[in-house]
Parts: sequence; C-alpha cells; structure tokens
Amino acid sequence: MKTEADKEWEYLVNMPDEEIDFSDIPNTTAEMWKNAEVGTFYRPVKKQVTVRIDADILA
Repeated sequence: MKTEADKEWEYLVNMPDEEIDFSDIPNTTAEMWKNAEVGTFYRPVKKQVTVRIDADILA
C-alpha cells in the first residue's frame, strides 16, 4: 500500500518539466559561472563521534 509520501514522490518524478515553477529561482549569469569547476564537489571533513543514549529513549 502506497503512503501519501509515496504518491507525492511518484507525482513529482513523473511531472513534466513544463509544469515545474521556476519563478522563485534567480537567474544566473556567465559571470557567476566563470570560476566553476566541472566534476569538483564540496566534500566536508567527517568526524567520528560516539553518543550514549538510554535504552528506554531508543525504545
């Protein structure tokens, strides 16, 4: 049985591009893209942490 979220995702995935509202996205210029690098992505440094949580809280 599909949840409401599943139905919404299915609708969005199948939505034609013409129906997408881009009105709130600012236009970009060539100047904004002059320093862009293709294939380079921001990868934040990961830190391992340990957290102790009471079993009753997890339950």
